[in-house]
Amino acid sequence: MSDESQRSGGPMETDAQRAAFEAAYRVAPDAGWFHDTPHALVRYLRDRRLKRALDALRELGGPELQSLSVLVVCGGAGGEASFLRRAGCAAVTNSDLSQSALAHCRRRDPLLTTLQLDGQALALPDDSFDLVLVQDGLH
Repeated sequence: MSDESQRSGGPMETDAQRAAFEAAYRVAPDAGWFHDTPHALVRYLRDRRLKRALDALRELGGPELQSLSVLVVCGGAGGEASFLRRAGCAAVTNSDLSQSALAHCRRRDPLLTTLQLDGQALALPDDSFDLVLVQDGLH
């Protein structure tokens, strides 16, 4: 394997990322605290970009949220997916590289669909979702 493929998300890097996220979610049972906090300032900082994006979608005459199927890529514990579900999106799927993160997501919000995906190589047919969101995908 070339050095370039290792630097640009090749199989070795993806396996290392997956292992790191699996370990992080196994040892952090409260990994969703940020998404479920009662603190108003944290909620504001967490949600402001999503609210602005939904407002822009409405201003541009986009489709009604109630008709959208949404895929959240690199969604981790599912905070963004839960936000979009509560905002009224018809169907929200949270995806992540880590099965542990997705298990945590299902515990946090059983109304979400989860799907294990590599955010660098989405193995989905075109037009599988109306809207795809990557807010804080880390590299």
